This record gives sequence, C-alpha cells and structure tokens, in this order.
Amino acid sequence: MSKLSQDPKRKKFIKQGEYEVWKCLDYKTFYMTVRLQSTEMDKKNKRDPNKFTLYMSSTEIFPDIDTSEEAIKKGYKRAAELYEMRLKSRPNKL
Repeated sequence: MSKLSQDPKRKKFIKQGEYEVWKCLDYKTFYMTVRLQSTEMDKKNKRDPNKFTLYMSSTEIFPDIDTSEEAIKKGYKRAAELYEMRLKSRPNKL
C-alpha cells in the first residue's frame, strides 16, 4: 500500500482555508469536493447561494444540498455504493 493511501488526511473531508469548501482526496478511490454555491456559474444557473454542491471524481454532481454535513454524508455514501458496484462488476469477454 502506498504512503499516500495510508495518510489519514486523504480519507476524510478537510476544510480548505477560510472558504466554504471541503476536499476529500481519497475515499474508496474517489476524490470529492463540497462547496458553497456562490460562484458566477452558480449565479448564472440560478442556484441558491446558501446551499452546497458535491462534486465527485466519478463525474457526478449533486447540487442544492442544504448543509455541508449533508453533502459530505452523501459523498461518503455514494462513494461506498460505487465502490461496491465496482467490486461486483465483471469484465466483458471479447
């Protein structure tokens, strides 16, 4: 196992500076970011600036989550679901 995967900071969401942004670098092989919906793109898409968006390295995006805690829980749950799906999948035979 690599030293990176043993680092406990890579297994949980860490608040990034003074901003309403949390980053998780490696949970069941997924990278995730939770942030407040306050960017120009959010304004353009008429998203509630008081809610949060979860971005996952699986390319899934979950907007309009009420709290950062809910977004983090959703991220952990979805990563676990996707990880289990990967374990149960079988390669296609050519």
